[in-house]
Amino acid sequence: MVTLDARCAGVDVPDRFQDDPRLRLNLSYRFGLALDLNEWGVRATLTFGGMPHGCKLPWGAIYQMLSHVTSEQFLFPDDVPGDLERAMKPAPSEAPSGERKGGKARPRFSVVSGNGEEGPAEAAPVSTGEPPPDDGGGGAVRRGHLRRIK
Repeated sequence: MVTLDARCAGVDVPDRFQDDPRLRLNLSYRFGLALDLNEWGVRATLTFGGMPHGCKLPWGAIYQMLSHVTSEQFLFPDDVPGDLERAMKPAPSEAPSGERKGGKARPRFSVVSGNGEEGPAEAAPVSTGEPPPDDGGGGAVRRGHLRRIK
């Protein structure tokens, strides 16, 4: 899955998504549709509501990637839209990066520098494997509702 700023020059997605600074698209060769990755970016035929669309995604518009296979996440900080970056800055009262209130670690991204290499200490496990905290205010942590059936 890639997250991109659909407002960037050169992006071609369906009209209803063209103003989305956080557009998430799933890409896979297994879809059986055209998919081309090259120095310019990604060209892929994707379906939206059952209708195919030839999407064009320049690398400069893509600022986050997630592998559904390995759960690895990569963030390209130089490509994050400035307005999103400002909106995501933590308020002074929020917990420091990597911690949640209550001391539990939250997932982190791997930061990728401009030369395509991962940054130093930012690379960390993506998933803690723990269920999210209960927002109901009761203080108890709820178990996930999905079960594995053999």
